[in-house]
Amino acid sequence: MKKVVSCFLISLSLLNVNAYSSDSENENQLGECETFDSLVGCGLSDRNIKTDLVALQEPLEKLARIEAYQYKIPYIDYSTLTINFKEEIGVVAQEVKEVYPLAVYQDREKGLLGVNYSRLVVPLIAAVNELNKKVERLEKQLEEQRNEP
Repeated sequence: MKKVVSCFLISLSLLNVNAYSSDSENENQLGECETFDSLVGCGLSDRNIKTDLVALQEPLEKLARIEAYQYKIPYIDYSTLTINFKEEIGVVAQEVKEVYPLAVYQDREKGLLGVNYSRLVVPLIAAVNELNKKVERLEKQLEEQRNEP
């Protein structure tokens, strides 16, 4: 496995990846990314380095199985050495793991699950595309019904 990973990293370094600032007025200019790391939102995504591309199946149905929550989570306030709770919003890793296990990681020390929220962006894009197709189909049906005598 180590050999495969190092070969992959060498292959990526051979790509000589450069990025350009998106601050200019030229909309065709590429955005800037200091490092390519999917955890910080920059990941190589060129079609030339991807194999076995398969469209996500049933993104709406899968995302519907993930509930969005508001909750309180404990944290240690080191200035007062007390445990406090802060309000958060998010999802539950176990629910995400059922439908998108690649978006879930496990803490090595405590075994707790976490969510890499950036990995949920792709299913959300797929779901928006699916919804858009449904809306277009419904608009077409509505237009046809309006045109009937």
